[in-house]
Amino acid sequence: MTHGLSPWLSIPAGALVAALLALVTGFPTLALRGHYFSIATIAVAALVDAFVRTQPWLGRANGFELPIQSGWAALQFSRQGTVRAARARGCFSIVQLATIALERSRLGYYLRALRANHARPRRSGSTSAVGSSSRSRWSATMAAVAGVLYAQYTLFVDPPSTIALAISIDIALIGVVGGIGTLWGPAVGALVYVVLAKGVALRIGGTGKGYESSDLRRDICLIAAWKPHGIVGTVVDALRAAAARRPRRRARRRRAQVRRRA
Repeated sequence: MTHGLSPWLSIPAGALVAALLALVTGFPTLALRGHYFSIATIAVAALVDAFVRTQPWLGRANGFELPIQSGWAALQFSRQGTVRAARARGCFSIVQLATIALERSRLGYYLRALRANHARPRRSGSTSAVGSSSRSRWSATMAAVAGVLYAQYTLFVDPPSTIALAISIDIALIGVVGGIGTLWGPAVGALVYVVLAKGVALRIGGTGKGYESSDLRRDICLIAAWKPHGIVGTVVDALRAAAARRPRRRARRRRAQVRRRA
């Protein structure tokens, strides 16, 4: 946009750049699993942050100020709050539907098998590197599309507001809290984490700046260590356990009835 091009071009361009970056930086971290992979991606984000701050063509630490326009062509509107909420819901719906399609595809079944056991998919002739690389590119593409909508709303992009270490930690914690590997885990994790973060910040105020985020993240990490499957995973496990106990209860009742009749 700073060169007069349409912001619509930034959607495929940003998605392509993010996918390429995930492909290049993903291979050194493909052997990692679970939360360790998330920590490695945070380290990659820290390197990108340091790189961007030294490059004039990327705005350095000052960032970019986008030109103010209006209309669908510029993705800017007079009623930004209402339109922003609608765009966010639309983007969320598209991502969820795409994720559902991915889950039901052959790649989705392979990714679930890879998450359960990294050794078994190799027996079928596949490699864990292919699945992990596809997962990284998928996530990076979706994040880039959301980043375009964010930039068109704030009209200002700089490293502290987009690729800071604190933001990467928050994104990782959202997935851990909600439940990694679940469809609705990130949505639930975002709802819980953002509400808690805003509530604690409002309660402490400016005098406790920095402490509220560190304390909140510490508590979230303790919860994640106690319940590694997150909120959604814990609820699903509880429902499955309850469903498994029902046939046992019915069998016990039938045995008790048979004894009474006897």
